Amino acid sequence: MANRPLGLVRDMLAGMGLGLTYAYEDLVFVEHNAFLLQFGDTDESVGLHVNADCPDDQLASLVAKAVRAGAGVGLTVAMRGRYEIRANDSDGTFSVNFH
Repeated sequence: MANRPLGLVRDMLAGMGLGLTYAYEDLVFVEHNAFLLQFGDTDESVGLHVNADCPDDQLASLVAKAVRAGAGVGLTVAMRGRYEIRANDSDGTFSVNFH
């Protein structure tokens, strides 16, 4: 299993003017919920999942900005798809659904 370079991810996000909200297992939740990151199979790889609510006309710009910010700190960021978060009212938890 690869190391999870959380410090590099923090640096990447800071370069984008964002902060890390929460890290859970291989997922990193990002301030404002525009996207989340998923650690990959190598130390330097990070998957990018964009919120399903992100307008299509802003998608390419967001992905390019994340790829540049990642490269600036030594990470390889690759678009992996979209996601949505759904609240589970019955137990107060939430689910992340990837598409």
